[in-house]
Amino acid sequence: MTINITVKCQQGIVMGSDSLVTLSKAGANQPAGYSSRYRKIFSVGRCCAGVMLNGQVAVGGRTVEDLVREVTEKVEASQFSVAETGPFLVEVATIAKQIKAAVDKAAKVAPEPPSLQLFVAGFSPSATRYGEVYTLTWRASKSGVMEAPLTNDREFGYLPAGQVLAVDRFMEGFDANLVRSYVGGAGSRFREVTAYAGRELAALLRSPDGAVAPELRAILQGPAGAQLVDHVAGLLEALEPPLAAEVVPWRAISSTKFDASAPEGDDFARYVIDGSRFKARPYYAQLSLPMAVDLTWHLLLMAHAEHAFFPGLPRVGSRLTVATLSRRGGFAIVYDEEPGVKLAGIS
Repeated sequence: MTINITVKCQQGIVMGSDSLVTLSKAGANQPAGYSSRYRKIFSVGRCCAGVMLNGQVAVGGRTVEDLVREVTEKVEASQFSVAETGPFLVEVATIAKQIKAAVDKAAKVAPEPPSLQLFVAGFSPSATRYGEVYTLTWRASKSGVMEAPLTNDREFGYLPAGQVLAVDRFMEGFDANLVRSYVGGAGSRFREVTAYAGRELAALLRSPDGAVAPELRAILQGPAGAQLVDHVAGLLEALEPPLAAEVVPWRAISSTKFDASAPEGDDFARYVIDGSRFKARPYYAQLSLPMAVDLTWHLLLMAHAEHAFFPGLPRVGSRLTVATLSRRGGFAIVYDEEPGVKLAGIS
């Protein structure tokens, strides 16, 4: 298991990951052991590109890092001479396609399809100015799926993957466990939440017109508003993971699914979910590269803390690595540290 964070801003792209690897035997559900300090972020040679790993570290007897290195050597040999120094701009989509082909080939000799997701990010010589991020995902198939969540100059944001529970609670205001516990009607927690939501909605209806958006007031005063608690319960059922699509398409391995285009209660659902977040999202396009690094580092720390301080087998841990990609500076590791408190003067 792992935690991956990618942040794209105008000054560059930041990739962050932990370095704990879970070792398991074929067909076993429980981990057989752990390996720490395994680097999950790789440079693509002298190209202005990087790769980040989520999932298993080897496919068909070959490590993913070795497969990326082979692709890197082929790209460098075809694009520029040994004497030239980088960073060089090569089409990131081309690199991603070649990595996908290499993993697909290795997967053919593997006994089972890999559970793997790779983030391929960088800068191309084409018209895009602010960088591109592609994902390659293998799950239940030996042929990967390539997606392009952040590939044009109007797309900025953060892409979380892996163990995103703590990150979701901070950035989104809800997560998979919260929704499942409410949808399942588990014990007093479900009743308390629906009752609280009902009281809040009733208070909104009693407030002056200016306190409630006209669109929301129309919804609440309609048939759904007659039984507020039941409507909230119905809303939560509509958000049940099997019925929905992902919040973000790149979280293919371990993420909660919600549908932003549900035909029933669409405006109401968005109102409730938006209200659970902070007052505003980060303005990713205007983040400086150091600010994007700080955001990535803090999000990694949240996932690390969840697995370090609470009971259970760790799924995130060891050293945290943060790398930056910029058009001029290329690929650079800026953090490679193991979180902890340094005690001085205590015997």
